[in-house]
Amino acid sequence: MIDHQEIEDIESLESQLLGKGFSINDMVRHYAKFLFELIQDRKLKNISDDKLQEMAGYLKQAIVPGTLESNESLRQESFLKLWPMEKTYRESDPAFSALARSVICCFGNERDWLRDGSGEETPLFYFYLYLKKLDPDAAQVFFEHFRKLRNPQTLVHTKSKYSEALHDMQKDICEKYGLPVLPPDEMVAIAIATLGKSPIYGTRIPLPEGGTVSWFIHCGEHSSADDFYQAVHTEHLSEMLPQVLNYLCLPAGAKFIIDNEGYEDVWMEG
Repeated sequence: MIDHQEIEDIESLESQLLGKGFSINDMVRHYAKFLFELIQDRKLKNISDDKLQEMAGYLKQAIVPGTLESNESLRQESFLKLWPMEKTYRESDPAFSALARSVICCFGNERDWLRDGSGEETPLFYFYLYLKKLDPDAAQVFFEHFRKLRNPQTLVHTKSKYSEALHDMQKDICEKYGLPVLPPDEMVAIAIATLGKSPIYGTRIPLPEGGTVSWFIHCGEHSSADDFYQAVHTEHLSEMLPQVLNYLCLPAGAKFIIDNEGYEDVWMEG
C-alpha cells in the first residue's frame, strides 16, 4: 500500500522534523490538527457528517497542549470509546473505521511509543498508513502539512489553532452548565504540593480589587495553611495540571470537582 518513494519521503520528513527539535508528542498533536482541519474543510466526503463531528470532538481534545503529557484519564477514556468504534465499522463503514484508527493515534504519547518498540523512530509511517486507508487523496496533503512545520511562521499559526480549540472546549463547559463565559486571569493559585492526587477541586472567587488571582485549585485534601496555595501563570497549567484547562472560563462563584475516572461536577456557590 505504501511504495518505496513514499517510504523515502516519510523518512526524509521524519529526519527534518527531528532535526528541528520536534518531539513525538509534537508530531501527534500536529497529526490531530491535520485530521481536524480535514474535517472542518469537508475534505472527507466519504464519511457522514454526524460521524465526522463525533471524531472532531475527540481531536479538539487531543490538540490541547498537555493532554498527551498529563491527562491520563482522558487518554484512556478515549481509547476505551474509540477502539470499539474502529472494530465495529471495519466491514460496514471501512472509511470511518480508518478515521477512528487515525484518531486513536492522536491519543498515543511518547511513553506509549517507546514502550511498544515498533522499530520506527517516530509514528509518522503509521500516521500515513492509516490516512491512506481513510482517503488516498488526503494522504498526499499529509506531506504538505508536515513540511510546512519547518517554517517558524507555521508554528505561530499552529499555536493559535491550539488556543482556539481550547477556548471552544471552555465555552462548551460553560454552555453545558448554563453559565456565562469569563476568561481566566493571567495568574491562578495552585496547591503545588497536592499535584498528582485526586479528586481535583477548583473554586473561582470575584477578582479582588487590585488582585491578580480568582481561581484556587487543589488536589486531594484541602489545608488551611497560609502557604497552601502558590500563584503561577495560567499558561503553565498546560504542563502542571492540564485536566483543569477546560474549566477556566467558568464565572466567579463557580466550583468544580473532577477526578481521574471521568467524574465531573460543576455548580455555583450560594
